[in-house]
Amino acid sequence: MRIWPAVVAVPALLAAAAFVPPAPEPEADPCEAGYSIESGRRILVFCATAVLRYENENARYPVPDAPPLLPYLPSVYATQPSDLRVGGEPACGAGPVGTTEPVTLSAAYTVVLGPPPTRAVFEYSPDYRGLYGKILDPVGRAVLTLKPGELAPGDSVRWRVSLTGDDDRLPIWSPWCTFTVAADAPDLRGLEPDVIAALTELGLRPEREYTVTLPRDQWRTALEPFGIYPTDNAAINEADPDNQDDPTSDLRTQLPGPATLTGAQWSDLITSLAQWSAYDWESYDDSSPPIDPAVYWAVVDEISTQLGGPPHPRLGLR
Repeated sequence: MRIWPAVVAVPALLAAAAFVPPAPEPEADPCEAGYSIESGRRILVFCATAVLRYENENARYPVPDAPPLLPYLPSVYATQPSDLRVGGEPACGAGPVGTTEPVTLSAAYTVVLGPPPTRAVFEYSPDYRGLYGKILDPVGRAVLTLKPGELAPGDSVRWRVSLTGDDDRLPIWSPWCTFTVAADAPDLRGLEPDVIAALTELGLRPEREYTVTLPRDQWRTALEPFGIYPTDNAAINEADPDNQDDPTSDLRTQLPGPATLTGAQWSDLITSLAQWSAYDWESYDDSSPPIDPAVYWAVVDEISTQLGGPPHPRLGLR
């Protein structure tokens, strides 16, 4: 039997076994690391596919059209928020709330390891802005108060919270929760806090129109806080053509007869009168003696009564 062909095949088999195809070139990593800088330390946050947006030398988030490839990974030892509430009610699906009283958002927290949290960051729609709340250590809750004028009627507000301490651990965000604002609530956005307080005390709607009738001397008193001192009856409705922002222009064109203004305008007017009456008259430096503050309060009381409000509103000043 001839066996030499098998012997000849051995070197060929060994050569084939020794041949290893070259390894493929590693692909370039398409990611760019995003990080947050806190207390001088760089903390990795995610891997993003686009150039990061830098603000105040801190890399925060990728551009909107390039979402991160990897999810946000918080520290397993971070403080855990729970039991989200609006006022005293569970937050998810709660509502509706009004706009004339403060709305309190709160969350309990559990410390996994380390000191209790020192900061609470709240995010809520529509702009998801980050706001610092308060840490209430004795009751173990983080709280954020939304003041009147911050919410719009009919809104569905989505919010969440995270808590961090001095160890700079990446925080755990709570789930998103929602609450609603009553559709028929007054729209107080853009109004000054003292005007909002007056609207609430008088029970007025900011957009509704109300009519008030006063004698000429009380109309002149009502205009005085705005720097208008008419010397005769004809001058009471003469508007300043150079003052395009004259807050009394709508009022003065109707005087000396009945005047119709919105609830927000009336609240602004009587707030100015009340503050004028609280002026430090003893330091008033003028050749003529000032009018008795009671004169201004008499006008405030009369306007409030005609608007259906209390006969003697306090307005935080009496």
